[in-house]
Amino acid sequence: MIGTLPVHLSAITPNRRRVEEFNAQARQRMEQLRGRKEKPNTSIHTLAQQLVKSALANPDWSAQEKLALAEAIETWLPQLVDRLERKKDWKEARKMLKLDVLKGQA
Repeated sequence: MIGTLPVHLSAITPNRRRVEEFNAQARQRMEQLRGRKEKPNTSIHTLAQQLVKSALANPDWSAQEKLALAEAIETWLPQLVDRLERKKDWKEARKMLKLDVLKGQA
């Protein structure tokens, strides 16, 4: 995946690169789905969960990197994962993903 990234990504931190790779994968998945959505706990949702787990477990993630990850997840998951466009389901998903913790709000 890194071989296909724009040159500017080579100048950023590894964690920020992971966030940018998530954004790129989400964009690509959106093109593949063509307006449809995938079920929860499949590709992009699982990737988001893995990134959150890493960001919360590893002290090498800065507050800005965690915030960027939370914002990327908030941008893409409701567009790509079935049922997350509904307010109640998204609220629950946000809790499970600990997005407030990532944003430093918890």
